[in-house]
Amino acid sequence: MKKVGFSALFVGLGLLTGIIIWQGIGEILTVFGKIGGKILYLVLYYILPLTCTVWATYILFPRSLRPKLRDQWFGNLLVNSVNWLLPVAQIGGWIARVHWLSVRGTSTSLAGASAIVDLTLQALAQGMIGILGLTLLVHFFGQEKTLITLGLLVVVLLLGLVYIFYRIQNNGIFSYLLVKIRNSSLALGLAQYLEHTQSIDLEIKNFYDRRHQVVISALFRFTSRILFAGEIWIVFYFVGYPISMLDAILLESLGQTVRAASFFVPGSYGIQEGGYIALGLILGLPTSYCLAMALTKRVRELLVGGITLLFWQWREGKSILNLSGISSN
Repeated sequence: MKKVGFSALFVGLGLLTGIIIWQGIGEILTVFGKIGGKILYLVLYYILPLTCTVWATYILFPRSLRPKLRDQWFGNLLVNSVNWLLPVAQIGGWIARVHWLSVRGTSTSLAGASAIVDLTLQALAQGMIGILGLTLLVHFFGQEKTLITLGLLVVVLLLGLVYIFYRIQNNGIFSYLLVKIRNSSLALGLAQYLEHTQSIDLEIKNFYDRRHQVVISALFRFTSRILFAGEIWIVFYFVGYPISMLDAILLESLGQTVRAASFFVPGSYGIQEGGYIALGLILGLPTSYCLAMALTKRVRELLVGGITLLFWQWREGKSILNLSGISSN
């Protein structure tokens, strides 16, 4: 799996490099020069969608078992940072959050169940934002039949996968896996492991039984997706080419759908940028500005994600040293 992840990463980076060369490095740097240090505003703005995702997760937990809000903040920041910058196919960040919460007092089964439910609701919100983008595309550009059909297929596929994943969870995802591997050569070892983790099945059902919290959590997730459109509006404003908020929502919603469809490429490098350029052409926006906007978002991911991962490694290293000191005493 690691080889596949790294191979997909290199292909994505190669595609991104090709797009930059095609657009012209000088032209891209000129647009970047108009943004300059203002990119820090994007870092500050990111607090808004992050806050929504934190509350989306926080509200899922039973009131008496909720993690400390600061741990939940960093846990959600860790999800994004790992998935942005590491070749983990958008899964490693959730595993990192489970570890982060579990070593800070949340049971592993509860933290693991919250990650699975949260991931499901995020995919649901992605499908909802895709529908919004398609609605805007039909309203403004009904003649783009091919793009509309392709986008509809992606959204239907995504929502279908969400429903299947939800049904598997309701039937007990680890019990399901246990049945599937029962006759395999590794059945004994894996079965013993899965039997210890089947408590997550019960926690998942408990999460879904609190339907009011699930609905509110999904709405927070959807809101966070909408807020990301503000980044696009800000970037185009800074480069002196202001666009409407509806244009920004159209770009972001369908851009996120492209990113979701290319989950197998770590960070969707190259594919997301190409998607923004294609959508920008439909809206009549300069392709160099669209690429500069996409790369500006990448720089924000690098700044936020890089600092987060460095802090995470420092805390993990400190914890290991503390444990070593305790054991040596």
